[in-house]
Formats: sequence, C-alpha cells, structure tokens
Amino acid sequence: MMLSDFDCVFCFRLFSLNLRLWFQNFFIMSLTPEELEFFAQEEEVEVMPTSEIPTMWLITGDVGPFEVGMPIKIPLWIALQLRADNKCNIIAPSWMTLSSMEKVKEIEAKTALFSKMPSNHYMTVAKLLFELCPQDIPDADAVKLLIKVFALLHKHKFK
Repeated sequence: MMLSDFDCVFCFRLFSLNLRLWFQNFFIMSLTPEELEFFAQEEEVEVMPTSEIPTMWLITGDVGPFEVGMPIKIPLWIALQLRADNKCNIIAPSWMTLSSMEKVKEIEAKTALFSKMPSNHYMTVAKLLFELCPQDIPDADAVKLLIKVFALLHKHKFK
C-alpha cells in the first residue's frame, strides 16, 4: 500500500515531534509554541467541501469521503491544507462566533474565578484561522477583538 502525501507529512511530523517532545519533556517540562501549534492542529473543525474528494486513508484513521455541500469534521491540519488548495471552506467553530465570544467575555469579566475556556487551544486555532482563512469567519475583526479581550481579562486574573 502506498502512502499519500498527507500520510507522509503526518508521519514525519508525528515522529519528529514525539522524539523532540520526549527529549525536551525529559529535561524541561514545557512546550514550545511550535509544539502547542502542532497539538492544536489535531483539533477537529467542520469544513464544507467545494470539490469531490475520495476517502483519504491516513495512519491516524480514514477521512472522508468529501462531497460538495456536505459538511464534514476533520483535523485542523487537513482542513488548512485543503483550504489552501481551494478544495473546501472552513466553517468557524461554534465558539468562534460573535455571540458566543461576547457571552464568554461577559462571564470572564463578571466572575472573580477563571471561566471555562472556549476551546483547549482557542488562541492557536484562532491565530491559524485568522492568518490563513479570515474570509471563512463571519465578523472576523469583531471576533478577533473579543478573543483578545477575553485573553487579556483571563491574564489579568493571574495578577
């Protein structure tokens, strides 16, 4: 069986990161921004395919098939690659809407304790989506501002 381009890229990324993580975490118990970004890209997002793509058989599991007009959940790293190839549009995560971020910001501002994060990797996912496909996020500028405000409110509670 022949490996696809996605398999090769993922295998290399996974092997090199695991090796690096093992050595780094053995000596220092912290993650670099690149490693955090790698883990964030495993988070699933919903995409709307713009072309038919057959099932991709990856080491981590099968993805697809992709049918035009049928939303499908896939890892962020695959979604970003397909978006770069104009084969899909990324549907903004439910927490990344204007109304959702306003609610989260209000809760964070009103409580003395830390509120629940919108997502485990919300800052990294938001950064990647705003950099690579801001046109797929409704009210992108307002959502970006609310995410920054939420992060500042959360950071301020540490002091």
